[in-house]
Amino acid sequence: MAKKPKIDTPRTETNNLAAKDEQTVTAMFIALVRELSALATQTPHTWTIERINFRATFKLKQHMTAEVDGAFWDRDTRLTKSIFEAKRKQRADIFDTVRMQEGAELAAWYAVADYNSLPGLNGRRILFSLNWKEAWVTFATPGSKYREYLSNGSFEKGRPEYYLKL
Repeated sequence: MAKKPKIDTPRTETNNLAAKDEQTVTAMFIALVRELSALATQTPHTWTIERINFRATFKLKQHMTAEVDGAFWDRDTRLTKSIFEAKRKQRADIFDTVRMQEGAELAAWYAVADYNSLPGLNGRRILFSLNWKEAWVTFATPGSKYREYLSNGSFEKGRPEYYLKL
């Protein structure tokens, strides 16, 4: 009789710790949120796996382009309401790298976005992070002088109004 192949489960020690590709994680997330979004009919918003670029200009005309894996946006205007980033590994394995990347993405998004575009969120932005079998939701709240800091680079150390709170 043939031996049964071992199937990974949460109880086995060989549980997979990474997807083969980020697109697997992205596709799973989009399938879930599109089904959830379908519960609200007649909405002008949708989830997309189209990569979104935010090209920000900072002090001395320095540029940075941040690319996110997808977004929740207005179908017609493509005004971004939230962004998401997918990683094929668990967050704990790549924490410092992910934290830097997501911080840069949020900074670029704030640098180019209209602060009044999300009145229901009082200027906050939402980042969904999908890390293999984990999902994280980050609410970003800018200090009152954060946009000024992004545009001219000047800030007063230790003053919370110049920072982005995650």
